[in-house]
Amino acid sequence: MMKILFLWCMLFSFQTLFAQNENFELVQDVYKQWHKFTFNDNNQCSNIYINDSIDVSVINCMKEKFQNRKKFYHAEINEAGKKILDSVEFDKSEIDYVLVQIDKLNSNRWSEKVFPKAKKISPYQFESHFSSVNFLEPIDRLCYNIYTISNPIFLRNNKICIFYNEEKSFSNVEGAFWMYVYKKKAWMKYAPVCMVQK
Repeated sequence: MMKILFLWCMLFSFQTLFAQNENFELVQDVYKQWHKFTFNDNNQCSNIYINDSIDVSVINCMKEKFQNRKKFYHAEINEAGKKILDSVEFDKSEIDYVLVQIDKLNSNRWSEKVFPKAKKISPYQFESHFSSVNFLEPIDRLCYNIYTISNPIFLRNNKICIFYNEEKSFSNVEGAFWMYVYKKKAWMKYAPVCMVQK
């Protein structure tokens, strides 16, 4: 029993360290996308704004999905043009683990070093943040969009990951918890778990 408990503790520690690793691919993809789309007439945005807390409604959406559903589907077209349907089914212990990790998501606080040029911002600052640059041209306002990224939740020896990524602009919010599956030495976007659009 002690050996099993020790192995679980080691696994959890490894996942936590790996999840907070600044080089984790899915987290770095957020920065790459920002860097790709935030060039403007003045050359480049000076900061990427990071919110490190997830809205309670999003957390509740995730919990509801996992409490009421254990199977997630992925459809793709193969080289022959045929549609293939695949699925991932979680057992009770995996669902229980995910629910516990969802409750812990807001206890993780990303360092400003998570990205070059990252600047942390809290939800209570959003309104003043956007109003302070309201005079800018729409293209320049893109530099002030706020990104929320979750601590990744790993399962099955780091072959499955659940990760939240959100972008908030002056006028709308788009975010999603996605399930990713590690295949062919890369993370593949597998299935949406909870979508957010306002």
